[in-house]
Parts: sequence; C-alpha cells; structure tokens
Amino acid sequence: MKIKISKEKLQKVLDNHQDSMIGLSRKLGKNDAFISQSFTRYGGEVDDVIANLICLLYDVQLADIKADTANKTDTQKAFAILREENKKNTEKIMAVQEDIMHLLEKILTKINANTLQIERIKQEAIVSHTDPVHEAKIFLKTMLENGRMNAMTIQTKAEMAGITLANLTKAKQELGVQTDMTGSGRNQKVFWYL
Repeated sequence: MKIKISKEKLQKVLDNHQDSMIGLSRKLGKNDAFISQSFTRYGGEVDDVIANLICLLYDVQLADIKADTANKTDTQKAFAILREENKKNTEKIMAVQEDIMHLLEKILTKINANTLQIERIKQEAIVSHTDPVHEAKIFLKTMLENGRMNAMTIQTKAEMAGITLANLTKAKQELGVQTDMTGSGRNQKVFWYL
C-alpha cells in the first residue's frame, strides 16, 4: 500500500533531528536521491513500510509526516458539484436552444407563407397593371363590397381613377354585377350590387 508523505512535514521532522533527505535516504539503506525522487517522480508516495520506518527512525506518528488528503477530498467534492451544476446548466441551455429552434421554424414558416402572399399580390398587381379590365374588376369589387351603390357615382369615380366606361362595363359583366332601378323618368336611379 502506498502512503503520500508531505514534503513540508518531513522536512520539519528532519530539521528537528538535524538531518537531511540524503541522510534519511542513507538510513533507509537506499541511494542518496531516494527520498527526493519519491517527491519528484511519485508526488511523495512511498510504500507503507518505508513510511513506518521513517516514523520509527525519528520517533514520530504517521500523521506527522503524512500529506493532508482532506484538501484533495474537498477539491474532488467541489469538482463533483461543479460537474453536476455544469451538467444541469448544459441541459438548460440545450432546452433553450430547442425552444429557439422551434420558434425559428415557426418564424420561417410564417415568412414562407408571407412570401407566397406577397408573390400573389405582386402577380395581381402586374396583371392589374397590364389588364385594364382586371383593374376595373378590382375597382368594382371595392366599390360594392359594402352593398349596393348608385351607378352614376360608380361611373364618376371610375372615370376619376382612369378606368374607361367600356372596361367598367366588361368588368360588370364578368363579375355578374346586378342592376336595380328605382323611380321613373327624371327621378329614376340605377343601383349596382353584387
């Protein structure tokens, strides 16, 4: 079994006995660098037989030369807590990223739908601009969307909008606009409705 020795504690024991690491290595029957190498190569770990022999040579307890492992245990616990917190934080971040991806999908779907609507409106505008009857249809639908309206008022507004009477008449026929008359003679009024 290996025991980790504290270099500082061992040096204190050696100083109290006016000895050195080389002297300890020789007393253990090892080469002069044995104790020094145990710290440089193995972090102060030695066989339990060597540790007990050091205690006998200098009349000290194992605790007087043994490295404190409480700090290592505390550090390991702290790291374990940090790892657990990092795991939880990572899970939260992943959940938020998943929510963001879901929202982005919704946004992209909306944008795609809006793009299609814009394209339809654009096509309608192109057709309307190139087809005067289509433009007249849109005008008539707008005028009659709230119910019947005086035919003279419609014709006057159409003329002001640059729509000819011929195109307005074609649009009226294509849309199936109905006519309603009231009164007679000079009091006669004509109404259009869809």
